[in-house]
This record gives sequence, C-alpha cells and structure tokens, in this order.
Amino acid sequence: MEDPRNDQVYVTEHEGHGLLVLDSLISMFKSYPLDQNPSNLPYGMTLDADGHLWIAQHTYDKVAVVDPSTGQYVQIDIPSKNSFTQWLVATG
Repeated sequence: MEDPRNDQVYVTEHEGHGLLVLDSLISMFKSYPLDQNPSNLPYGMTLDADGHLWIAQHTYDKVAVVDPSTGQYVQIDIPSKNSFTQWLVATG
C-alpha cells in the first residue's frame, strides 16, 4: 500500500509475521516484526488521519496499529472469535 503523504510503500509479510516499509526514494526496505504468534498473519491495511497504519491480523482476532516512523505497535483485540479479518477501511 502506498502512503500518499510520502514516498513509502507498506507490505505485510503474511507468513513472516511482520511489516516491510519500502522507501522508494532510496530503494531500501525497513523490516518491522509484529507479534510472532503463528496465528498472526498480517494482511490488509489502511492508514488513519494521524498516519498510523492499521493491519488486519488474519486468523488472530487482533488488529495491529503501527507508527510507521518508529515501527512501534499496539494490538487491539477483536471481540469475536474466528473473525478472519482480512481488510480494513479508515474513514475520516
């Protein structure tokens, strides 16, 4: 997913349990590990108005919220079991 505010492209590592950030100006990747639980399969993502990246964690009943500038993240529990969340949409 391309960030419209800068030259970064975000790629989830579905089976690698992480996030890759491509800085297209210098053609370099940064890798940010997410929760390493085997059930965590990062998938679809969206950016909110503050620039935080929200990542669906398919089969894990959680959403990761990442600060792309630091790679730090928090996880939010989805209050239903077997949610199989794949896509997210930000409104704003």
